[in-house]
Amino acid sequence: MALDTAAIDRALGAIGTTFRLTRLYPPSHPAVAEALRQIAETLPTLAALGTVEWKVGVTGLHWQGQHLLPRNSQIAELAGLLYARGVRAVTLGPGMTPDQVLALFEVAVGTIPPDDATLGRVTLTLGRRSSTRLEPLRTPTPGQGVPAVPDAAIVATILATCMGLAVRDES
Repeated sequence: MALDTAAIDRALGAIGTTFRLTRLYPPSHPAVAEALRQIAETLPTLAALGTVEWKVGVTGLHWQGQHLLPRNSQIAELAGLLYARGVRAVTLGPGMTPDQVLALFEVAVGTIPPDDATLGRVTLTLGRRSSTRLEPLRTPTPGQGVPAVPDAAIVATILATCMGLAVRDES
């Protein structure tokens, strides 16, 4: 049975619109201010639901097994950016403010870290993978007493041994 997600859909619609506008205009722009006012109007309905946790996927947000606003490109873009930063769940606590939603946008675009204090009642859960795995591997340094470039005689001995040839001792 499908859940009634009308309140969450309205809140997400306002969040998606605000996300798009904040990427186009500065925070002082009247359109951004109006979008933040619309978010502020929807927050009490989210607070009435208690703590809400949205799963973050590559293509959007999920709540209790349902894909929320699957055709909303702004929400899909926000979720994709959060997912790329390692965020796998967004938990919204009652009492959340529009400024904390703006902080969520900043995490999505990489301006602030996912554990920043400005997120307030928004908690982000990171996945198991981290971006450190994507760093290039360093070549191992040789051990103590081992030359960085092997001696030609040692290389010749190793190759001859591997090939089954007799090694002449020239000492």
